[in-house]
Amino acid sequence: MEILRVENLTKVYGKGENEVRALDGVSFSVEKGAFVAVIGPSGSGKSTLLHILGGVDRPTGGKVFMDGKDVYAHSGAQCHGKHHAPRTYGRAEGQSKSTG
Repeated sequence: MEILRVENLTKVYGKGENEVRALDGVSFSVEKGAFVAVIGPSGSGKSTLLHILGGVDRPTGGKVFMDGKDVYAHSGAQCHGKHHAPRTYGRAEGQSKSTG
């Protein structure tokens, strides 16, 4: 079962001669239960990709599907004017599980 699918994802910063394409047509999918590593040289777009997947930043183009839902395709009526980030699961480094 596919839990994550990314289609033709792009992220562009700046315009004209200052334009930087941090992501340019990235596509992949991840099956439920799979382990994934994002690797590459400095400046290759790893952090940008993870920021988009985590809802910290929005893509310039393309689609991100989590559990079959396009996480950036909300209409104004669905969002009530608020930014809805994709849900992430688990704990960030340094967070402890609540015991109470």
